[in-house]
Amino acid sequence: MEGSPVVRLGWASQLFDLPIRVSGAASVESERFVNAPDAAIDYIRPSARAQYINPNDDQDYSPFLSYVPRLDFDPTFANNFSTRQDLNLGVDKVFNFDGDFNRIPFGSNSSSATVWSFGFGAGGQRRFRDPAPQSYALFLNPSAAYVISEQWNTSFSMPTTGRWFDTINGVNQRNLTVEPVGVVEYVIPSGWLGGVDAARILGNPAADFLIGVERN
Repeated sequence: MEGSPVVRLGWASQLFDLPIRVSGAASVESERFVNAPDAAIDYIRPSARAQYINPNDDQDYSPFLSYVPRLDFDPTFANNFSTRQDLNLGVDKVFNFDGDFNRIPFGSNSSSATVWSFGFGAGGQRRFRDPAPQSYALFLNPSAAYVISEQWNTSFSMPTTGRWFDTINGVNQRNLTVEPVGVVEYVIPSGWLGGVDAARILGNPAADFLIGVERN
């Protein structure tokens, strides 16, 4: 059994009048294990991302560039024993459909009429790590989502990552990680939060119920 409290702050905005969305986040996370207390670890993980968004077609190919460093600490944020920096280049794409599986026409906000959505993210990564080894990775994340009602929706994704580590002292390693995840989400009604404006200020909170598997 594992406990993983996370606190994350995020920000996003359009870059001037360009069709570029820039975003940043910073998170603090701890992992504690009931039966393996020596495996406890703390993380600090900031990130920065720039992504092309077609203002006339939100289903268009959407390339992105992101930078995600992570600092690993002994509990509780005592000794920074590892630092890694991920530089990612990739593309996102979605295909939106109505309830009868008719393709939603291209537009700036096709998601408002979407019942079924299928998509993928794909790209490559260079990871710089201290201590070594460093690595390259290719990733693919197919996904599907279904809007059940105004309050309920469900989704499934399967992030898959192939990673190649640099050779050190004649030894190298290649990993394949598959992480299928299913989510059922309940969007908290805005009336419970004081109205639409109050819900928006609070980030339109929702409760997510997840089941996932990781296979390496």
